[in-house]
Amino acid sequence: MMSTEELLAAYPADRVRATKARLLRFWEGDDLGRPPVVVNRAGPKYNQQYDLETMMQNALQCLAPEAFLPGDNVPGFWSDLGPLVLASGFGGHIRNEETPPWIDPVFYEPEGVDALPEPRLEDGLAGECIRRARIFLERCEGKIDVRPLDMQGPLNTAGLVWEQERFLMAMHTDPKAVHRLMDRVTRHTIAVFRAFQDAFGPQLIQPFYPEIWMPAALGVGITEDLMPLISARAYREFGLPYTTRIAETFGGLYIHCCGAFERHLPALAEIPNLRGIEFHYPYTRPEAVQEVLGDGRRVFIIRRGPHAEAQFPDPVDFTRFVRGYWERGMRLMIMLDDAPDNPELLKRHLDALGLTDAWGAAPESIYTRHTVKDIL
Repeated sequence: MMSTEELLAAYPADRVRATKARLLRFWEGDDLGRPPVVVNRAGPKYNQQYDLETMMQNALQCLAPEAFLPGDNVPGFWSDLGPLVLASGFGGHIRNEETPPWIDPVFYEPEGVDALPEPRLEDGLAGECIRRARIFLERCEGKIDVRPLDMQGPLNTAGLVWEQERFLMAMHTDPKAVHRLMDRVTRHTIAVFRAFQDAFGPQLIQPFYPEIWMPAALGVGITEDLMPLISARAYREFGLPYTTRIAETFGGLYIHCCGAFERHLPALAEIPNLRGIEFHYPYTRPEAVQEVLGDGRRVFIIRRGPHAEAQFPDPVDFTRFVRGYWERGMRLMIMLDDAPDNPELLKRHLDALGLTDAWGAAPESIYTRHTVKDIL
């Protein structure tokens, strides 16, 4: 069993402050001479664990090894109970017997929109996520930051509250009902973001996913994974107004989407203070993103989607592919979350980026000094 004392010893406050200061310079537009690199997810999965103590212990075993990995890693506890949390505020039966958990639709017909209760923080699981984050923060003496829960975008949440196929069809048959639901879901999303901000202030890390660090003043992060399922016209009518409202409320927005959304890039370019997007190749091509959104300020993360594995069976070849876009001027952060427990693979990734010695020690010496296996 790992103790909180061991976790805190792994993260000296001055090192965390230095990492944040370096990342702040990057987000402000400075050229660091290299892209920020995040190496995370060592140890067991802890988010979406409904048993409190399993979540707490797994979090310790996950976060501590990351302290000994090279990279621009800022520790943050993620009290996530699944992508259904925002939807749970409107009702719906939660099925958490397996991971990931899921939720039954609250309604199927348009009339269900106006019958929905007005969600409160204590309804559903959002309040429980805040409670768990407070517990972890207390156990860590307030020295580890926290991330918000899985903040699905309004379209995603609406497609969980209203049975998804009928929700999509209603965009054509009853658009007014869709807008009424989107308004309610957006208000609830904003309220939950504010509740996290009120609870944790400057210790709240954004975005929740990807697990990077963005200055709180730059806004919040959401996922937009329903976006690839609809047309450009439908997204402009039913998605863009509500993502824009969130961006305007919090001063900016970072988006995750792992599907094909090139047709939506012109609409996304209209979001005020869009800070960047994490996307998956080959579903969305880096050159398309750079052409429409690459303004020298927005920050992108290119991930290897499952259908890229045939083109890049060796993940290090994909890292070289990503490096090519960085060298051509695309503003990137790089995620290496397939290698935290494999020092040889991590070394090959860093070699491919030309960054083996960027943190003052090669991966072999880091692992020799304090290996993930030793910690676990």
